[in-house]
Amino acid sequence: DYLDVTPSYAEALLAEGLLDEGRHHPAHIVVGGETVPPALWERLTEAAAVHPVNLYGPTETTVDAYYWVPGETAARPDGRPVRGSRVY
Repeated sequence: DYLDVTPSYAEALLAEGLLDEGRHHPAHIVVGGETVPPALWERLTEAAAVHPVNLYGPTETTVDAYYWVPGETAARPDGRPVRGSRVY
């Protein structure tokens, strides 16, 4: 199961119970297109059996140009380029 939404939409889904215990939820939650609020990222990374990914890309040229997943570094950076791209 895979969900790819903006952070603001992810917050709305969480408010409606997306990750409530006992409910089915996506195994992969990808957020992008906006800055991810720290509280949202914390909730996603602490959720059991959820693999969150933060994707970003300048909408003028592409949807996703770089990404970050939990565990790559201690702090949440903007990310690193997706395969086959460069970020300046």
